[in-house]
Amino acid sequence: MLGRLLKKMAQREGRAHYRSDPGRAGIGVKVIAENGSPMPAKLVDVSAGGAALEFKGDFDDGLQQGDERDLIFTSLSLAQVRVVAEVRSTPTPDAPRRFGFQFVDTSEVFRQLDESFYRFFNRRRFRRAKPAIGERFKAQLTILGNEHTLDVRDVSLGGISLMVPTELAEALHEGVTGEVSFKIPKTDLVLHNAAEVRHISPEGKRFRVGFALEAEAGKEGRRNHKKAVAELSEYIHRRVTEMDKYNDAFR
Repeated sequence: MLGRLLKKMAQREGRAHYRSDPGRAGIGVKVIAENGSPMPAKLVDVSAGGAALEFKGDFDDGLQQGDERDLIFTSLSLAQVRVVAEVRSTPTPDAPRRFGFQFVDTSEVFRQLDESFYRFFNRRRFRRAKPAIGERFKAQLTILGNEHTLDVRDVSLGGISLMVPTELAEALHEGVTGEVSFKIPKTDLVLHNAAEVRHISPEGKRFRVGFALEAEAGKEGRRNHKKAVAELSEYIHRRVTEMDKYNDAFR
């Protein structure tokens, strides 16, 4: 059975993260130009990390890579989300009016979102953060009728990887659903999530099982839920920054 499991999972690593196509969602966006004027744009795609925009007609705001502008997103369900974004890509011959923006403070984005916006700001674009050495970070996984307390391998706003014993890993496969809840480190806030298995990989004597998460706001109340999401975003940002500093020190 274990051999079949390994064979099934051999090709599942390295899935590409993707941006969400707003399609017919009715999301509008404007860029506040250098002179303070709002410039309407077409939202090509959006994620938790940034957005690609296309301007209609002639657009001349002198935008260069590294410039920062305020972006204002609007929808029928939410008055507006206003974020600071940095220009990361400029027009090319294939896309002569397209600019790519990266959000400067992702936690600020999620402080403003309601649940209807989460699926468009695709949280899996976030880098995954590993717990600090010696940090106790556990999650409760309820799946196949049983509850398990497991070590968190890494976490993002849209997913989590848990270290799973062999006997449980053998019973799982991609698409199996359950629930994952965890307390955000150094807080008393708990996030409850619907979870779906996305990949299983051997790691030492256990298996690393990746889950896509969909937060269940009703279990902790809307206000606490939004606060918990913002705290998780800040935790991820802090840990990613710490990991980058550590890696840079040993290059």
